[in-house]
Amino acid sequence: MKSLSNLQHDFLCDLLEDGAHSVLPAISPTGSARPDKQLAIYANSYRQRLNEVLRLDYPGLLKLLGNDAFEAVADTYITAYPSRYHSLRDFGAWLSVFLNNQQEYRDIPACVEMANFEWHLGLAFDASDDPLVTIETMDNIPNSSWPDLRFTFHNSVQEIEFSWNTPELWQACKTDTSLPEPKSCTRPVSWLIWRQNLKVQFRSLEKDETVLFNSAKKGNTFEEMCEALCTFIAPENVPIRAASLLKRWVSDGLISRVM
Repeated sequence: MKSLSNLQHDFLCDLLEDGAHSVLPAISPTGSARPDKQLAIYANSYRQRLNEVLRLDYPGLLKLLGNDAFEAVADTYITAYPSRYHSLRDFGAWLSVFLNNQQEYRDIPACVEMANFEWHLGLAFDASDDPLVTIETMDNIPNSSWPDLRFTFHNSVQEIEFSWNTPELWQACKTDTSLPEPKSCTRPVSWLIWRQNLKVQFRSLEKDETVLFNSAKKGNTFEEMCEALCTFIAPENVPIRAASLLKRWVSDGLISRVM
């Protein structure tokens, strides 16, 4: 008799590899359905549930590809990346990687980016909470302390780059309007994604804000952040611009700690 772990392994293989049927001898023939029929019903239900999870996590990709193409993607992905978690929350984590490795999908404008964008939206929504720094807190910091300040961002804050008008496409999917034509950007554009008041937000970053943000994310001091900004804009404009961007970050709920 096979051990429980071996039976579980065989059962999973039968769910994901149609035609293997290595667990059939262990299935009781009781009831009106034969063991192979019982297994097929369970396998179909299992894959359908995983398909539903992907549809819920990737509504924009579903609309971008269309139902038939999405079904093909989901079916292949389920086999290539079987669920290995007790929760289905992380099941679709590798979908953008999977698409990027498939030439037929990599060549569809914004396809990989859409999957990556939607996954990061989910990560922002599920991120653990943090206390937020307020404008009042910043106002009470002595001027002498500012050069050495370092900033920690809220757990939900992420930065990703897009080479296509992916957020515009996603917004059209969300509002159930006609999809605009996919358009490539003249250069990759950085976008911030974060959660504020239980709602996921996103916006594009100007180049100088990207420079300041990346410097802060590295753990640099405010003085070092300003030095980085000097390489992009005139030094005399740095103090006002840096202060303006920092104030916006605080107002938007991006900063969780000042050290």
